[in-house]
Amino acid sequence: MKEKHGTRYAYNHGCRCAKCTKANSAWAWAQRKAKNWDTPIRAIFSECASIDGGKTLVPTEVLLAAFRKYEQKIGCEALAEIWRRKQKKETEI
Repeated sequence: MKEKHGTRYAYNHGCRCAKCTKANSAWAWAQRKAKNWDTPIRAIFSECASIDGGKTLVPTEVLLAAFRKYEQKIGCEALAEIWRRKQKKETEI
């Protein structure tokens, strides 16, 4: 199977191209930063969410249960995206 370049998956399977190396660096940076995540994602939610324009409300406790399961991963993904944007900004200068 040929891995998609620019991913940590491809890096972990031996690819050391610039894109895959950057993807791995973004992941490593996010892992280090996630340890210092100040605000739990669950603190962001304070009201019910709607999935269909207000007809069906998803109670906060249901959202919290789902996000607790993936909180670390979501935090790392968000931080990795920040890292990528910072890197892009530096290369544009």
